[in-house]
Amino acid sequence: MYDAIIILGGNPGVYEEDRFPWLRAEKHFLRRGIYDGVPMLAICLGCQLLAECTGGKVFKGTKGAEIGFKKWEWLEHSDEDATGDRLIALLKHKQLDEMIVLFHQDTFDLPYHVETKHGFEKVYLLAKTNLYNTFFKLGKNTYGFQGHPELKPEFLKVWCQAGWGDMCAKSSALVQETISHVDKHFDKISVAGDIILNMWVDMVFAERVPAVEKSHEFEHYVQHVLLPTARKSRRQSRQSMSLSLSEFRTKMNQKRTSEFGDSDSEIDQDVIEQNQRKIFEEMAFF
Repeated sequence: MYDAIIILGGNPGVYEEDRFPWLRAEKHFLRRGIYDGVPMLAICLGCQLLAECTGGKVFKGTKGAEIGFKKWEWLEHSDEDATGDRLIALLKHKQLDEMIVLFHQDTFDLPYHVETKHGFEKVYLLAKTNLYNTFFKLGKNTYGFQGHPELKPEFLKVWCQAGWGDMCAKSSALVQETISHVDKHFDKISVAGDIILNMWVDMVFAERVPAVEKSHEFEHYVQHVLLPTARKSRRQSRQSMSLSLSEFRTKMNQKRTSEFGDSDSEIDQDVIEQNQRKIFEEMAFF
C-alpha cells in the first residue's frame, strides 16, 4: 500500500459501476487504504468515492447542479481531531473556501465512523454549502473536498467556456458568474490549491506544521514557509499550463480542419461546440 493517496475527479457517477467497471477496483483499493489508515486527499469524484468507501451514500443531488464559488458553512465539533485541525485552521484563516470552485451534481451522506485496523475512526462532516455537503475528514490526515482546489484559473476558464456536458449548458448563468469571479480573484485562486496541497504534504510527510494552539508559530509557518512555497510552485506551473492550453487550442484547430477543410469555410457553430467539448473532455485536466 502507498504512503499517501490523492484521488481526483472525473465524469462518472460513483454508482455507475455497470458503465465504468473500473470503479469496482478503485473502490476496493480505497477501502483497503482506509482500513490501513493511509492518508488521502480526495477531490470531487474522489471525494464521493471516499464517502461511499467509508460507508456513506452517494446520489444525484435534488437541488440541481452546484457551479461556482461559495462561502462554506463550517460545522462545529468538540473533538480535538476537528478543533485542532491545521488544514481547517488554514482554510478558515485565509478564507480559502471561497477560492475553491464547485462543479458537480452528485452529493453524499456520511456514516458516523469507519472501521480501520487501528479501531473505529470518526468521520467528521466539516462544512457544507447552501445546497450540499462539501468537506469532510476521517482519521488524522484524510480529507474529502467536493470542490476543486487543484483547478487553476486558466484551466477553469477554458473548462467553463468549453462546457462540461449538459451541466454547463443548463447552468449558463452560473458559469458566467464563475468566470467573473475568476477574473476578480485570479491571483488568490491561482495559489489556493498549492497552499492546500503543500500543507497536506507537510502534515503527512514532513510533520513540520506547528499546532494550531501555537498561534505565532503556526502564523509564521503560513506566512514564511507555506505562502512562498505556493507562489514558487505557481510560477513553475505557469509554463506547463500555457503549453497544455496551447496544445488544447492546436488540437481543436486540427480537428476543425480535418473535418471541415479550409478553416475559413462556414462551419456550423453547434458542431464546433460539440467538438470543443469532446476534445476538452479527452484531455487530462485533473
